[in-house]
Amino acid sequence: MRACGLQPIPESATRLVGARDLDAQEEIALKRSQVVRLELHQIARLGTRRPVHLHMDNDVLDAAVVPANNFPVPGGPGLEAVAQACSAFARNTTIAALSFSGWNGCLPGAGRTADACRSLLETVVRAARDPEARS
Repeated sequence: MRACGLQPIPESATRLVGARDLDAQEEIALKRSQVVRLELHQIARLGTRRPVHLHMDNDVLDAAVVPANNFPVPGGPGLEAVAQACSAFARNTTIAALSFSGWNGCLPGAGRTADACRSLLETVVRAARDPEARS
């Protein structure tokens, strides 16, 4: 990585948004790190012109919306709430990459999970490309 002139970003520049179901070891590791934890509603107020990679674990969404996860977590926000928060972030930020994880296409509900991910992706990309909506 350094041979290409790239450098890893510092932990203090990393934001973990909407982590709802961390195990004890993950909690300990995060407390020892400089990673900043945020709730989903806080992402809407963030923004930077520095290009970022927006990554989302699907289990941020309620398990009823994205059931095809290895570790589904009930009680989370719905698709509309996540899409609104991520779209607001996309309008205020230069997104260089967008990724999703936690989707297991072999589990029941894979089609519904795919539809939710596709919808979220389309919404965020539309917000990122809309010059009228950028602040």
